[in-house]
Amino acid sequence: MKIQLIFLFLIATYAFAQPVTTETFTTLDREISGLMDAWVLAGEEQNHSVNELFTTGTAILRAELAFQAAYESNSNNLPELVVDSWYLYLKSSADCISYMKRAQAPSNVSITEDVLLSSFIRWEAAAERFLESIQSTR
Repeated sequence: MKIQLIFLFLIATYAFAQPVTTETFTTLDREISGLMDAWVLAGEEQNHSVNELFTTGTAILRAELAFQAAYESNSNNLPELVVDSWYLYLKSSADCISYMKRAQAPSNVSITEDVLLSSFIRWEAAAERFLESIQSTR
């Protein structure tokens, strides 16, 4: 019975998920860009001020919320050729959020500037591929 209820909940959640829209993409894109801006701001300040930590923390939270909404969106309305690029874009967005969170941990020195930079470069490339795949279906 418990498995049936979980299965029913999953079906209901999926059935009522909002479709992927232009707003879904632009919101996530804007918030990941905000992460990049917070990273640049953090690099400009020599000492880690409370303002910088607050800005970075807020950018991470906003990006996580935008990612969650995008991830939970129903991609059935996307053309078949676009779906793969959408999921690659989501993956690269998640990588940016994950690396940024790890970079903010005071005890974590393994996340270097190069790792963050390459993460953002992959995210930009994935966004371009997603937009090109949409344009190719028109």
